[in-house]
Amino acid sequence: MVASGLKTQPTDLTRLAARNGGQFPTARVRKAITGTLDERTIARFHGPEEMPVWGNRFRDESDSHTIANARINAIVDYLKSVQR
Repeated sequence: MVASGLKTQPTDLTRLAARNGGQFPTARVRKAITGTLDERTIARFHGPEEMPVWGNRFRDESDSHTIANARINAIVDYLKSVQR
């Protein structure tokens, strides 16, 4: 597994709800994906500049805002589905 070789271990995305009092933090996860948090927080979530803010990437690659939002919503829904 690649994660074991990293200097900073990645966040366990299956524990987001557990670390938030048992509630999945939907709005915060969406903000992290779309890049609408403050710059310092985005840098912490996304690591080095090579890690894209996916909301920006989806908007740049999509022909419509609706498609970009659907992709973002799919990621949020997936992360919610894998909570332990």
